[in-house]
Amino acid sequence: MLPVLNLLIPKVYRENLNSFWQFALFGLLILVTTIAAISGYHFQTGIPQTLMSIAWALAALIFMRLSLSILWLIASLFGKLPKAYLIGLLVAIIGMLILYSFRFRLPSPILYYGGVFYLIGNSLLFGILGGFRNLEGSVRTLSIVGFLVILAGDIYGIYWFWQDGSTPRTPKIENVDIGLLSAQGFSNPAENGDYKVGYFTYGSGSDQRRSEFSDGIKFKTPPVDGTKIISEWKGDKAKWRKRYWGFGAEKFPLNGRVWMPEANKPAPLILIVHGNHTMEDHSDGGYGYLAEMLASHGNIVVSVDENFINGTWSGDFRGKEMPARAWLLLKHLEQWREWNTISGHELSGKIDLENITLIGHSRGGEAVAIAAAYNRLSHFPDDATVKFDFNFGIRGLVAIAPTDKRYQRRLKLENVSYLTLQGSYDSDEASYFGLRQSHRINYSDSNYWVRAGAYIHGANHGQFNSTWGRKDSGAPWNWILNLEPIIKAEDQREIAKVYIGTFCKMVSGGDLGYVVMFKNSGSANDWLPETPIMSYFKDSEYQPLISYEDDIDVKSWERGEIKTENLKIWREEELKFRDDDTQGVNGAILGWDYGDEMESDSIASYSILSSDSSFSVVDKKLVFTLSQGNLNELSEEEYTDKVDFSLRLTDSVGTTSKIKFSDYAALTPQLPIQYLKIKSVSDEIYGNSKEAVLETFFIAPSAFSGIELGAIKSLEFVFDASSKGVLILDEIGLN
Repeated sequence: MLPVLNLLIPKVYRENLNSFWQFALFGLLILVTTIAAISGYHFQTGIPQTLMSIAWALAALIFMRLSLSILWLIASLFGKLPKAYLIGLLVAIIGMLILYSFRFRLPSPILYYGGVFYLIGNSLLFGILGGFRNLEGSVRTLSIVGFLVILAGDIYGIYWFWQDGSTPRTPKIENVDIGLLSAQGFSNPAENGDYKVGYFTYGSGSDQRRSEFSDGIKFKTPPVDGTKIISEWKGDKAKWRKRYWGFGAEKFPLNGRVWMPEANKPAPLILIVHGNHTMEDHSDGGYGYLAEMLASHGNIVVSVDENFINGTWSGDFRGKEMPARAWLLLKHLEQWREWNTISGHELSGKIDLENITLIGHSRGGEAVAIAAAYNRLSHFPDDATVKFDFNFGIRGLVAIAPTDKRYQRRLKLENVSYLTLQGSYDSDEASYFGLRQSHRINYSDSNYWVRAGAYIHGANHGQFNSTWGRKDSGAPWNWILNLEPIIKAEDQREIAKVYIGTFCKMVSGGDLGYVVMFKNSGSANDWLPETPIMSYFKDSEYQPLISYEDDIDVKSWERGEIKTENLKIWREEELKFRDDDTQGVNGAILGWDYGDEMESDSIASYSILSSDSSFSVVDKKLVFTLSQGNLNELSEEEYTDKVDFSLRLTDSVGTTSKIKFSDYAALTPQLPIQYLKIKSVSDEIYGNSKEAVLETFFIAPSAFSGIELGAIKSLEFVFDASSKGVLILDEIGLN
């Protein structure tokens, strides 16, 4: 037995333990080894179970033997440290954990590894500096080496936190030339218009924190009672906020900044509302760049102050305040209606209350959708003792990087135009949540409405507001944000001006000539900074042919059937964002892989066959809503620059016509996004580095030649242009 003890138990243990404890330690080794052997025996891999059992037992013995030696070495090192220092180290660690819980939050790997180095290393650094004169010989030399190592680590840490990060390799993105709007005589909607613009503020007149809403106001507004709208305004949150602002929920002020055009007719009204931000850092002034431009085109524009319900050091309302954000917008509209109808008032008759657009950023982007829903209700749905009587002519909604699940209700809207903007490097709201609300809008009247989205590569959350900035969170979290890929602030705001200016021209002014820009951003390349923008568009004239919302039969279609050949991947599923939250729609996932050689008899296809009657595409464009899928389903490749395929139409007499998709549209590859400087930490916190972003593509039927366009029997996706690929198909329709 002694040779076995000598082999398994390190010498230092044998020298410090009598035979009783040596054999007790040997017993621990045997017990762990036995458990490992049993576990290995039942871990079925195809290898003989006896061999697996032996392998696991040996691995357990080696692990235990090495661990005993390493832990003894660590224990001996700590044994030479004074108890007072160890107590101080323990207190420092507890203090750091308390700070982590309340304020100094960093991802766990950075906090734990970096924190250990920071505390122990720099405490030793102080020790070396203070006690160096008492050190001699090799200890002095070792201290100098340790000092330099720790100092180098500190310098590198400061540099790492200071530098902006890196840009992941982005796949090549191609565009199809469709012609510029400017070449057709359209002016840049982001440029200032012909109206002279005046500026003033209105408010309570007694705001103790905002001079522009107290002694600087032009019109005084009465406060509104929001106690039943924001029931979470209570306890310490209410106490501290009232102490800061001087008012509570029973006296919410109606404060606004106004950009007013000098017009001789009633002007459309646009309200802009900010999202959640530190309430002490006022957000409402950050949309002046947008408001002045919109006002110069003949719109009355108001930037609404809702800072008093934003977050602060004592916390925010975690979405429970969303009804109040929306309700306050409608109370502002009530105030404008009153001014518009008071005989002799300076604003009397100057507002077109049937032509209103609401613009919101972040939680404000969700609030404008809630406001549109509340606008048509007779009672507050969360407390029906509160009556509503709004019924304004809200025609347009713009949601800039919006939230969508802060309010507990998933709202379905009707007969309103909707635009959403989303940045790919938005580390606050990291997914395209505005598109989910867009899916919940329907049209039932004869007016022309649009639902549009622009996914802007490199845009972040904050730069849409000129005061929020490049960093989407506060310190210390913003030290680890990957800022390098983010586009310039002026470029991001220019994109917002182009898209929102175009939207308001269509909604407020009825100028539909710009609609092509929402279908393809390439039509505005000379107006937009150079960065990829992925377009989503549906209007009230859109007629869906096929979607995947009705059933779970992958072969069914209400007008026929679906057939496939040679696909490696074929399924229907709920589409997900990068964090596995739902996108609100289902889709078909199609994948093909031909290896090194593509053979004609192995070509994959996905066919939609009309069984009872044909359908017509005369005077209509084919509309495809789709995205490139995740190629990791087929191989370990990070991505491919281009996935292409063909489209084939067959008419009722069997004549076919085929085109290559890339000749008419450019499918954007899935873009790898890294929000934090360390990719593994970024992926752990935010989810997948790539996300399916749905785009809408339009192909004129004239692209297909030699067939009867009024009697189409089948539409086929023929995967003959790329050797491998994954395609996510959301909808096919006609416009």
